[in-house]
Amino acid sequence: MRRFYHPVGLLFILVMTAIPAAAQTATTAGDAEAMQGFGAVVAISGGDVLIGEPTNFFRPGMVYVYRKNADGYWAEAASLSAPEGALRDRFGRAIAVQGNTMLVSAIAADGESPGTVYTYQRSGDGDWRLTGQLQPSDGAAGDRFGSALVAGEGFAMVGAPYHADTTGAVYLFTRSGSDWTQVAKLTVADAEQGDRFGSAIAMAGDHVMIGAPGRKEAAGMVAHFHRTAEGFVEAGQFDPGRRMDGARFGAAIAMTEWAFYVGMPQANDRMGALAAYRFDAEAGEWQESGRLVPFDSRRRSAFGSSVALSEGGLWVGAPGASTIHAFTMGDDGWSGVSRILPEDLRNSRSFGGAMAIGDGVAVIGISGADGGAGTAMIMERGESGWMAATTVASEAEAMEEITGGQVDCEDGEVASWTCNGVDLVSFLPVSAIGGGRGIRLNDIWGWTDPQTGREYALIGRIDGTSFVDMTDPLYPRYVGDLPKTAESPMSVWRDIKVYENHAYIVADGAGFHGMQVLDLAELRKVGPGDDPVTFTETVHYDEIASAHNIVINEATGFAYAVGSSRGGTTCGGGLHMIDIREPANPTFVGCVADVETGRRKTGYSHDAQCVIYSGPDQDYQGREICIGSNETALSFADVTDKDNPVLISNMTYPNVAYAHQGWLSEDQRFFFSNDEGDEPSGLVPNTRTLVWDVSDLDDPVLLTEYFAETTETDHNLYVRGNFMYQSNYGAGLRIIDISDPENLVEVGYFDTAPDTIGCCGSWSNYPYFESGVIPVTGGNAGVFFVRKHEAPVP
Repeated sequence: MRRFYHPVGLLFILVMTAIPAAAQTATTAGDAEAMQGFGAVVAISGGDVLIGEPTNFFRPGMVYVYRKNADGYWAEAASLSAPEGALRDRFGRAIAVQGNTMLVSAIAADGESPGTVYTYQRSGDGDWRLTGQLQPSDGAAGDRFGSALVAGEGFAMVGAPYHADTTGAVYLFTRSGSDWTQVAKLTVADAEQGDRFGSAIAMAGDHVMIGAPGRKEAAGMVAHFHRTAEGFVEAGQFDPGRRMDGARFGAAIAMTEWAFYVGMPQANDRMGALAAYRFDAEAGEWQESGRLVPFDSRRRSAFGSSVALSEGGLWVGAPGASTIHAFTMGDDGWSGVSRILPEDLRNSRSFGGAMAIGDGVAVIGISGADGGAGTAMIMERGESGWMAATTVASEAEAMEEITGGQVDCEDGEVASWTCNGVDLVSFLPVSAIGGGRGIRLNDIWGWTDPQTGREYALIGRIDGTSFVDMTDPLYPRYVGDLPKTAESPMSVWRDIKVYENHAYIVADGAGFHGMQVLDLAELRKVGPGDDPVTFTETVHYDEIASAHNIVINEATGFAYAVGSSRGGTTCGGGLHMIDIREPANPTFVGCVADVETGRRKTGYSHDAQCVIYSGPDQDYQGREICIGSNETALSFADVTDKDNPVLISNMTYPNVAYAHQGWLSEDQRFFFSNDEGDEPSGLVPNTRTLVWDVSDLDDPVLLTEYFAETTETDHNLYVRGNFMYQSNYGAGLRIIDISDPENLVEVGYFDTAPDTIGCCGSWSNYPYFESGVIPVTGGNAGVFFVRKHEAPVP
């Protein structure tokens, strides 16, 4: 067990009306949808700390039980999963405990069932034993039954926020012995589609507060139900007030008999806020008594994502800022607030997204740690206050390495993967190429050493870049790692290109990452028997901060950073031009931005290809042309004269969602492009590739739209000869015959996303090695080295 962290306390005085505390409370995990790894849901019961892991790419959802061992340290005592648990079952999505009874939900986010709540009973020896399960009488696939839970003495309340086309409902069950019976279904009289009523539930005494954070353009609402002799009766509603669209009021709730607190984590430009209410006994009604906001006022703090009652106070999570605000109460009202921060800020994303407080023990979910795999911090209260005892995490899992012999595609299968016309030469999991727990891969490029002829795959990870010698593709060898720029956060997007034996690396959403340059001659120094090396960048370019991609025209010696943000010369996200003709001395030379394109009309380019034009348009023969995929359109620019770049044209197309990336045919007459948003948004029925006739750069024409048999989202594609090599998030590598551009034909595939794991797909591939071996990145799985048959199966 690791031990780290020292809480930081900052005191700010607030003045509010006193809100009396009460002993009986009930809270829920709230409406946390973004991060669902270890620590997304937490609970405390007696001496047990319970931590949910609703999603894991390699196993079903789990709930882990931690207890202090004989040596006084917190240790895993048990792990629970659903009977016949399956990937994507989301077991552990919510946990509720009352005495020796525990409820755990599996919301079945794949949409194939309404969801299930499993009931457990704690035995005399402390073990949790499965006793039954709850399901709604009228549930339908996709209801997400169990998204929120409350356990009471002999009863349970279960939220199903997606029931009835996202209107939502809460089901009430009572127990007799070990048998549970549904006795009521709660809805509101003015229910609306999109309410997501039942996303959060809190109960104290005879009062129940139920969150509907989707109400009225996600402004949100909380419905109050009061228990009478006839059952639960709707007694009123609370909302965040005017001009609060998107606040998500009701995403989290905590409650006593005399007070309740409602999180609205997306209010105030996603800074977040918390509304406090008290029960006025004289008036016989609940009244708002004040609002709390984070004192550091950070945008996207998501303050109010989680709420937990402590003795004499209230903790409010702001996972967007990885902070918890601990409010304290004096005799005359709120007396102050201290801030709880993790010591390891760089690996504590979403700290406070879930939390629970018990008798002298607290547990904080850090679901964004370890690249999203998640951890949790267990805290204990001593004489000097709350201190961290330890952080805990589930064990990392990885797929098995496959080396030593090519596995041919036979009868449509290679090991766990489906295929057609593509063989698996070898496979290295993320753990074998420098990736730790939760690390996943993204982009890839290649380099052939001109001195030795050795082939190397340059593989982006969310925390750095891996270098793999694949000269012997049956035994690819991990050579070393270039870590991300110091102090920059992990990034989902890392991109690599090569010029004159130097690698150029950028990352998006990565703060002041800049561009790393590595002299690839360093790879030659690592021999077959040597341990992998941690490389140091040769030079660092800081004229940009974050950038989505780096484009290089090897024929001219110019690089183009695109999608720049966070600082430096962003060029509106358009082409940030860099002279790299002296590879270790990159120099900024100017901007190109087509302000008629991009979602914000700044010319933002997501990706581009820049070439010395040799296509059929005589007007641009020999000119340096860049084709940008600019979110809303394609943009064509002549960048031959860096001092006076010329915008040529831009073109949109039907059902545009997000113009993502594309590549020219080798004769430069056709351009093949993809849209990253059209499939998931339902704008097209199947995976779509757009084929453009660019014979006239002043007036490109959409020649045809190719629809594959798959429905998955397409990502990077590249052209070599008569074939297009297209990576797909959910369908792996697809090989398309483009010899007749008006009639594309799929001739092979290797699906890197089998049903046996819950992830991976393919982000990108590199089809340009002389050996014909194609390295393909597969998310959390690893890197696949594949080769298509000489004569692909039609």
